[in-house]
Amino acid sequence: MGIPKFSEVFPPVKEVKFSNIRGAAVAIDANPKIYASLLAMKDNLTDENGRTTSHIVSILNQILKMETEGQLRQYWIFDNRYERGCVNFKKNELERRAKNRETASKALLAEQKKLNEYLISVECNDGESPDSAVIHDHKEKIEKYNKRAFRLQSYHLTDIQYILDCLAIPWTIAPYRIVDGQKGDPYESEQIAAMLTYSDDLPRVDYVISPDADALLFGARKVIRQMRDKKYMLFDLDQILESKELSFEQFVDVGLMMGTDFAKKTAGIGPKTILKVRKGRRVFETVELTDEQLIAKREVFTKKITAEETTTMQWHNLGAARTNEKIDELIEWLVTKGFNRGRITGRLEKMRTTRPAAKPSTAKQRPTARGTNKLVPAEELFKKRRAK
Repeated sequence: MGIPKFSEVFPPVKEVKFSNIRGAAVAIDANPKIYASLLAMKDNLTDENGRTTSHIVSILNQILKMETEGQLRQYWIFDNRYERGCVNFKKNELERRAKNRETASKALLAEQKKLNEYLISVECNDGESPDSAVIHDHKEKIEKYNKRAFRLQSYHLTDIQYILDCLAIPWTIAPYRIVDGQKGDPYESEQIAAMLTYSDDLPRVDYVISPDADALLFGARKVIRQMRDKKYMLFDLDQILESKELSFEQFVDVGLMMGTDFAKKTAGIGPKTILKVRKGRRVFETVELTDEQLIAKREVFTKKITAEETTTMQWHNLGAARTNEKIDELIEWLVTKGFNRGRITGRLEKMRTTRPAAKPSTAKQRPTARGTNKLVPAEELFKKRRAK
């Protein structure tokens, strides 16, 4: 879900292209990228077994684009699954998503039934032709409900992981927290990606590529988000904290009040409240969480991964060398998925010749807390608003 209207309060620094950050190390939030790639494809491409291949087309294109245009060193982070019995910080959000999918599934079946009934009624009337506008309307609704009911399948993820293996691109699955010696909730993929920008116990990267602004709340120094207009925009945490005169903890509090996957939006708090226009310039007004549950949620964002939890992470392809055999194997696999042999061979050969040798990242540490703004309790802010 991300943080609603985040960029209205914290605008991006600039648009970036992969060529602008050539040679950088990037951590990629895998699941939302794969999810978006499947929903974005107008034609549902499938292999001979009827399995969707749209995600393979889209993600492979993005991998090759990052390799050839920016020579980026990629680290893909996949979400782990929540298990029953865990604390489950995202329980409310996950339940909301499941309910929405269930509602959409019912609406999808109903719409498909309506279309079938219409076509049957037309067939029963000799000489009558189906109304193209009516059919188009039903198909549009079917497509809409189908997207809302969609859920990632395990093979969507394993297909991409296989591609990464063949290309010797590092990837991992976010580990579980360890609470009192027991398995707890898993870390979020964007949370682990964020930690890669400052942790000394993990591979170091310069940027996180994720559609979720949550990555910034998790402490990512620089986040590249693909916006609705398909442009990649850069958000710089240090710049946000400095320009708004915020500490990192204040920034997390504000993000929680705006609404995240871990906390519902606080009533009465939005861009118009948080960011006001005074004398022609925008001035940030900080507030403090008073709800105990929201204060507890703050720890989700500020907690660092422990050394013990780090040892449970299994990295694939770290330091692995790409071999011709693996690329040839990938080509054969892609051909079975319906790819054109000549076209895909040419693209992979181009990537093979342009990929640079690995080099260490320049990222160093987690951003320090900045700003001296005194926190104002939320109820005091509401009193001021009511007085006006």
